[in-house]
Amino acid sequence: MDSEDELDELDAPTTAAVLADQSQEIPTLLSAIGAIGESGRKPFQRGEQCYTALARLEYLLRTEYIKSRFEQRDSDDADEAEEDGGSGAQPQRSRLTVKTRDDDDNSNNDMFEKCGEFMLVSKKLVPCFKGVMQEMIALGMDSSRSRPLLQIAHCVMKMLTRFTFPLTHDTSNTHDNYIASSKKYERFLEYQQSAKKALIENDVLHYVITLMSAQCGLELEANARSELQTDSLELYLCLIRNILWIPNPTHSETFLHDRCVLAMQQEQVMDVVVELACNVAEEPEKVQYLLTDILYQYFRMEDVDSLLLDEHNHNPHVNANANADAADAVHANTDDLCQQYEREKLQRKQRLRRTRHNKWGGVSRITHLRNGQSRVQSLGTDLMSNEHMRDRGKQKRFRAVGEQRKRIYLSAKVKHALCYVADVWLRKSFTPLMNAMHAKLARKAEFELNANQDCKKWFSLVALFVHYHRVRSRLSAVQQARAQSARLTNWYAPSAIECVLRAPLIQFVVTRTETLFENRKHKHLACDWHRVQEALHVYKEIVRAMYNMVYYGEDEQTRARGVQLFAQLLEEHRGPQLIHDMIHEYKPHQSTKRCLSYCVEAVYYTVMLIEHMSKHGSQLNVTHRKRKRKKRSAPASRPPSTTNEQQEVTSHEQREEEEQHQAEDEEDDDDDDDDSDVAVLVQKEFDFEQFLRSYAANKVVAQYMYILEDYATNSAKLNSFVIHLFNKLAFELNYAPLFFHFSYFLLFDEILNDARMLNNKNHAPLIKFCTRAVRLFFNKAQTNPVMFCEIFFFKTVLAIDDINEPGNARQHYVKQAQREAARKRGGAAADMIGMDEICDEDFEDGEDEYQALDVDVTAWTTSEDELLRNYFGSYSAQPNVAHILQQFLETELQSTRSVPQITHRLRVLGLVKGGARGNVTKETKKRVKPKTISMDERKSIIYRCVHRACFVQQLQQQGNPDTENDHDTEQQNKRAFLWLHDVLDRTHGIIAAHIDASTSVFDVDVSIVPMTPLHFTYMQNLYITDLLTKLGYLAPNKYMGACWWRIPREFKLTEISQMAQYIKDATELPIDADLHQLCVQSEVVSESEAGNGDNAEHKQPSEPEPEPEPEAEPEPEPEPEPEPEPEAEAEPEAEPEEEPEAEPEEEKYVAPEIDEADAHPQPLPESRPSIEANAEFSEDVAKEQAEELRKSMKGLGTNERKIIAVTTAYNLEQRQQIAAAYNAEYDRDLKEDFEKELSGKLEKMIVALWAPPGRYDAEQINEAVEGLGFSTALLNEIICTRTNEQLELMQSAWWKGMSIIDRIKKETHSGNGNYCNLLVTLLEGKRPSNGPADADQAKLDAEMLNRYLSQEKTSSAKQKFVQVFTTRSWVQIREISGIFQDISKKYTMNGAIEKAFGDGDTAKALQTIDEFASQPYDYWAKKMQDAMKGMGTDDEQLRRLLVTRAEIDLRDIAIVFGQRYGDGKTLANWIKSDTSGDYEDLCLAICALE
Repeated sequence: MDSEDELDELDAPTTAAVLADQSQEIPTLLSAIGAIGESGRKPFQRGEQCYTALARLEYLLRTEYIKSRFEQRDSDDADEAEEDGGSGAQPQRSRLTVKTRDDDDNSNNDMFEKCGEFMLVSKKLVPCFKGVMQEMIALGMDSSRSRPLLQIAHCVMKMLTRFTFPLTHDTSNTHDNYIASSKKYERFLEYQQSAKKALIENDVLHYVITLMSAQCGLELEANARSELQTDSLELYLCLIRNILWIPNPTHSETFLHDRCVLAMQQEQVMDVVVELACNVAEEPEKVQYLLTDILYQYFRMEDVDSLLLDEHNHNPHVNANANADAADAVHANTDDLCQQYEREKLQRKQRLRRTRHNKWGGVSRITHLRNGQSRVQSLGTDLMSNEHMRDRGKQKRFRAVGEQRKRIYLSAKVKHALCYVADVWLRKSFTPLMNAMHAKLARKAEFELNANQDCKKWFSLVALFVHYHRVRSRLSAVQQARAQSARLTNWYAPSAIECVLRAPLIQFVVTRTETLFENRKHKHLACDWHRVQEALHVYKEIVRAMYNMVYYGEDEQTRARGVQLFAQLLEEHRGPQLIHDMIHEYKPHQSTKRCLSYCVEAVYYTVMLIEHMSKHGSQLNVTHRKRKRKKRSAPASRPPSTTNEQQEVTSHEQREEEEQHQAEDEEDDDDDDDDSDVAVLVQKEFDFEQFLRSYAANKVVAQYMYILEDYATNSAKLNSFVIHLFNKLAFELNYAPLFFHFSYFLLFDEILNDARMLNNKNHAPLIKFCTRAVRLFFNKAQTNPVMFCEIFFFKTVLAIDDINEPGNARQHYVKQAQREAARKRGGAAADMIGMDEICDEDFEDGEDEYQALDVDVTAWTTSEDELLRNYFGSYSAQPNVAHILQQFLETELQSTRSVPQITHRLRVLGLVKGGARGNVTKETKKRVKPKTISMDERKSIIYRCVHRACFVQQLQQQGNPDTENDHDTEQQNKRAFLWLHDVLDRTHGIIAAHIDASTSVFDVDVSIVPMTPLHFTYMQNLYITDLLTKLGYLAPNKYMGACWWRIPREFKLTEISQMAQYIKDATELPIDADLHQLCVQSEVVSESEAGNGDNAEHKQPSEPEPEPEPEAEPEPEPEPEPEPEPEAEAEPEAEPEEEPEAEPEEEKYVAPEIDEADAHPQPLPESRPSIEANAEFSEDVAKEQAEELRKSMKGLGTNERKIIAVTTAYNLEQRQQIAAAYNAEYDRDLKEDFEKELSGKLEKMIVALWAPPGRYDAEQINEAVEGLGFSTALLNEIICTRTNEQLELMQSAWWKGMSIIDRIKKETHSGNGNYCNLLVTLLEGKRPSNGPADADQAKLDAEMLNRYLSQEKTSSAKQKFVQVFTTRSWVQIREISGIFQDISKKYTMNGAIEKAFGDGDTAKALQTIDEFASQPYDYWAKKMQDAMKGMGTDDEQLRRLLVTRAEIDLRDIAIVFGQRYGDGKTLANWIKSDTSGDYEDLCLAICALE
């Protein structure tokens, strides 16, 4: 049975026989076995060479199994096979794999397939075995005449075991029979399912048990059996395991497993297994694993609730009321099943549902009706024509893992059989088998547990039977209580599962669960979430068993035992902490919702047990690790304090330090000479409130709400578990504001409006909590209307305290400001003020971070910091940015830095949020103070801005009479300013009522919060934002966490009221108002400020001097005046979009001359294509290949492989010569022949590869602009990434009426025209050649862009960005992007583009250029990932990427894809999983990966 030993015994001729093609022997061997007789007296006529044929056939199947096993192992880990194989066996094993990778999959398991096709089991083996056994029984099992028959029966057993051996197509499974092809795997399963049906329906199991009893020595002790008897026992147990393993067919409900269960009950197969398990400790190790596997396969589909739902209804001792309740439960179960079928049916229908803009797929049929009308029907396929298109809606990146289906049984007899075996096993052999397997598994290393499924099966059995024992005990107690008309109390007796409730086993479960969960942190270890779920299930059932022992134990000893077990579990705190971490880290795309429900149940039982122990006075201690710090020297003497505040602070600090030193001295009495920090175990009293507070987090509440979303399908108990924690957090810890979120209220509204919930008493706690939470919110909102805005945000702890007790947040900030002021005043004496509070806030996070940091003594070099700065901007959006930077450090600088070190360094450099943990004080974010402006200047700004907004259309009509007048816009602007006046007026009154009357300055910024959709529209008005900016109000700032406009705290109350009055007065001015006379005192300053933006405050000292000059003008109109600087005195009512005229002119950029030796067309030099020119190409070769193409398409059928070979063997220029030779030689059009002979995706790819230069790009441009609108993504990809030569070829190949440039202008000329100008400039080919980067010029360009970006008016910045990105080479753009962040200190290049352009078409185009210039291979690799990830494949995008990059840099793109974007797989693996057939071969050949 050990395949490795068998393989070592194979000699050279045997190995050659394994490799030979023996498929022709199968029919001969099957004929030699015998045939079913035509007469009824002998159903099966056994052949003369029956035993020889069976032995030969068993040998062929065995060698084929060994061959497939070791082909899989050698292909997955060839290096390990070379190390472990040895010098003698290595050549033989390597020859076993010679044929596998080069041949087609048809040669894999060919013998097995032939046997399945000939129905070996049902037509040959089963009839033969029955006939042999009947003859043996008639002759006597121990007679000499039965020995030849016994040999035949034993050989048939081997054949049946071999044929039913478990199959797998998972390469990580090294124990089962590996089937490479998924289609062949499904076909082989059908063969095994037919074999299973034959084995359970023809008395085969009866004869197997008979033969097993006669040959295996079951009546003997394990050590008294002979080696032959032990081998026979292993063979029969393996056959039983294999029969149980075979799954049910997926396409039909045949209940094959249920029929197998009934057959085994009839033949008492499981009774034999249970009896063997009674003395399992004495059995060989292989028998132990086989017995565990048999029981796991027997119960693998079972769910305790489904199994025991109607079991008690069939008990004759149950009274009529119990039968009625059970009948109601049956009806409820039936309704649930009907609902499940309806949901599945609706899901299948939804997948085929036609949506808007869909067209019929396949061939159409026209049916003429009798009334003269006709209708069109589809004949082709279920797929729609736009099945794989993603333009109209992008699929979600992550999808939740499918949940387990509900168990359905063939009949009640199946439940009886399962319950009978479960009861017998629990009573007789559950404890011996569990103890034996725990002893085996506990001694194994972690990699051994991960390499097989033994631990997972053991966990499944433990969880299932602990749950089964609890439910079975409760049902029995309920029946007994009803019979005695007594109350159900103290019903739980854990004696049957006492082996599970032992400290070593519980520790093993917790450790295993921790290990499986921690594997997610290491990219080289695959986290198997199914194993995590099984381990978590066992932990949950163990905690639940403790809960039942404490609350429902049958006696005082049981309850005391439960308290003791839980105290031991809580003392280490590993289990509760593990559940807490798993809830925080839960992700729907990785694990099922069932896994999260296990965590929820475990938390509930843990909380209930802690409460019970606390009420009964049980002491709860927790052991935690604490670091013993170094001995500190005595504190240095401090200078005397001069003020009472400093004296108080100093004394407080000295007292804290003395207490700290005293505590450290007590901990370090025995280790005075140890200078290093040592981790010690310290016990402290368990803090239940702190434990609950750890669950008061937005992420935990969100995970619980994710469970509650399925409140209608959840059990009432699971909903009650969720609500139990919610009540604890909301009303006991006063964290109710955690639930004040818009998405939660939508769920509450759905629950409260569900009539089914209102009529169900089991859901009363859920209804009560929803009602209570909503009422509490509206009660608080009556006194705090801002909560209607805060409902859209998750709450921090400080925000929750401020909602519960208004003013707490302000007091916190005031105390923090006082500590900061005391620190500044006190100097060295008060330098440590507030350090304890700061350290206490972040001590836990900081300590964990530094423990995981693994800090190296090697200092960071300048080159390492420069590399982090250069690459962080390009990969900051990636979730694994630290891992990517780690790879760059290793490959480019040979630097070995861990991921925590890189993350910490990014914080130190300021590239990510959060300062370095090494600093004692936190770095606060800088707040930009408003400019100092006098009230006269503010009055001038308000009058001019408001007047301009209220009469914008009429003033424009005065300058241009043809302009249409839109009074609605003017009235809208006027209403917006009147609303702003009301807001400022109310704000003035509110602030005046809350601050001290002796001062007119407030200490915090005040936000202007809109309350209605109309108010939000007002806040987005360009004239409102322009006015607020000029007045010095603070704009929304994501870096400061502010999403509203704010009144600066530097403003005085009188200034707010005056500005509000000025706004109201300005709205009442007529159109011909003399603004010059009204604002004469501040006109020059206002004009200067409006024109120069941020530079105005630097010019304020010199601005007031030219003020008298406007007064000398006789004209009152504020038109251009004869000033020395007419640009500064331009019309004050200029459009906000116009750029300031006083901006200095930039020097015109002149591209440097590039040496031809240094020039390269692509952003990176020496790019490697996947399709290169054939060096042996000539005209004769072109004619030969043209002839080959003609042969491949001539006559019936088409040789696609030959077409693929010719297409990928030559580059585009050579293919054009072959096409010309083809057209001239055969007077045919090669493209038309391709379209005629090929079809589907293969045809489109081949035609695109043979298109003339530039033609394919031109077709893509036409597709992008065809129809209504245009495709921005496609235009950006084609135009923004092509060289000047490629753009010229594309325009030459354009075949439409107007040119590409004219068509682009026609389609994209809208708005400010930046996008149109950018595309046209690129099409004109103004980008210079790539060469060495000019660092000085790049610095000048970056400084210029940053300077324009800092201005209030962004029109000039937009023009400069477009100019730089269209007239600089890609190398120069990469250089500019790399140093821009160092110059800006605030934005990356990507962020600067978003600030200047928002998220429009121009921004996307510039970001495409920046990403392509900085990391071209990553740009294309990400696009390939987008084309193939998720359900379905975007074949149009995949075809475009392969065709356009094959002769440029596709080989480099494939390498980068496998390293960073393949999720551990290569590009070839992705293509194989998303494509098939000839199309797959073509894609692999294009990538040079065939």
